[in-house]
Amino acid sequence: MDVIFDFDFTLIPEESTVEVLKIALEEDPQREQIMQQLADIAPRTLIGKASAGEYLFMLKMARRVTRSHIDTYVERNKDRLLPAFRTLFEDLRRAGANILIISGGYEEWIKPIAAIWGIPPENVVGNRFLWWGNRVIGLRPSPLWSSKKSKTAIVGTLRRQNKITTPAMIVGDGSADRSVWHNGAVRWFVIAEYYNNDNLQDGDYCYRAATPEQMCKSVMQIVNQPEWEAQPELSRV
Repeated sequence: MDVIFDFDFTLIPEESTVEVLKIALEEDPQREQIMQQLADIAPRTLIGKASAGEYLFMLKMARRVTRSHIDTYVERNKDRLLPAFRTLFEDLRRAGANILIISGGYEEWIKPIAAIWGIPPENVVGNRFLWWGNRVIGLRPSPLWSSKKSKTAIVGTLRRQNKITTPAMIVGDGSADRSVWHNGAVRWFVIAEYYNNDNLQDGDYCYRAATPEQMCKSVMQIVNQPEWEAQPELSRV
């Protein structure tokens, strides 16, 4: 079974991009004002629904980030995984599941944190920065910027690369996660409502999780269903 997790508001209780920018802006006298703007703009940017002006604002803010800021974020968050999630990852590995993360956050910090959690870097897909030495100078183009393609396109690419080979499930809190299920790229969707609740519409093969423990239970119920192995693979997206 391939099990895909979102990162922000699913495995951690916040928007990681905003948290990294908080670190980068710690010495800025206008920090509070800027953070209010970020709190409003960042969620739309990460799901491909921001305006051109909002994208330019995020690019301007991203250029404040250095590798040192990212190292600080990783150090602060590497051990924050809830015990319930640690147990879930162990149970999934024992069941032979393939654990992946697809996120609108950035690989520069998700990959090292995920590696500490036992998820290999090649199983993590997110946005990426452009660098000049130790400083961010831009954002690499990504399907994750598109509200129409987003994570569905990523899952399709992973299927063509044979990195996802089962009907699969996705676990997440946002509309981009729901779209993967709605578009038929995966069979199951576990709606993570414990850190953020967008009141997403459910349907067949959907499970709502109001607590981290409920999410873990739902994931393992799906993985342990004997009939899923006999179901045909979904059409490639």
